[in-house]
Amino acid sequence: MPKSALVLLAGVLLVCLLPYSPWITQDVAAAQAARFIASQNTGRTDGCGVVRVIGSRQAFFGREVTLELACGLLPAGSSGPYSRKTFYVSTLGSVHE
Repeated sequence: MPKSALVLLAGVLLVCLLPYSPWITQDVAAAQAARFIASQNTGRTDGCGVVRVIGSRQAFFGREVTLELACGLLPAGSSGPYSRKTFYVSTLGSVHE
């Protein structure tokens, strides 16, 4: 098989896989979203922190992940009130609210 045919085949395969992005798993999406939240809250004493991952679902060109967040100053041992927020993690790993 000629080299140009292999390059073309690899390109077609990549284009076919991009919409499904199998490399963005729930764990990867949750970690990317947690890093995004941490970067948004640097230097704040009452920022948000991730409590747990509620769930995720495959989306076109990425994955949506829903996290439970503890925002603001909460008393120690408090079980709430927590907020839920959904983030979109794209095929390339960028996070969008």
